[in-house]
Amino acid sequence: YPSTCELLFDYFKAVDFEMDRDIAKTLMVGLLTDTGFFKYTTKPESLERAVALVRDFNISIAEVEHMLYGHQKLEAVKLGGKILERTTYHEAGFNYSYVLLEDLGNLQVEDISGVMDRIRNIDKGRFALLLIEEPGGVWRGRLHSGQDKDFDLSELAKKLGGGGHKEASGFRIEGTAA
Repeated sequence: YPSTCELLFDYFKAVDFEMDRDIAKTLMVGLLTDTGFFKYTTKPESLERAVALVRDFNISIAEVEHMLYGHQKLEAVKLGGKILERTTYHEAGFNYSYVLLEDLGNLQVEDISGVMDRIRNIDKGRFALLLIEEPGGVWRGRLHSGQDKDFDLSELAKKLGGGGHKEASGFRIEGTAA
């Protein structure tokens, strides 16, 4: 399953759980964000689940996109610019940037989630890496595929103690910014 919400969708159908529109909308959010609005996967089953949610609960993709990205905080937009300013191409063939704990201030990591798409779409990189500082000397790494859809990011993430999907994975590692 490209998305945990797709697994839940199938489970709910299998046990005859009666979904309401709020649950359906939540499943659609997970399906769309985990598939990158179908940029990371175009599995027919994923598309069929989305069609069922649209058809049965009148949930539009535009409604979900607006809910997720239509109300950005000004501080998040400014931080996104700072993260993009820091973005660098690494000679190993990927683009990367970082977020310091102090950068976030009152923001949540979710407030800057859209910046990853920008980093992964830079013309050179096979994939993108965003390092996010967490308390206690821990860094969260987010990996998203770029032009090279054949590169398996889940294998790289596993080597770093994490996991995920071929085209979107993550890990946590201890260290310092220096």
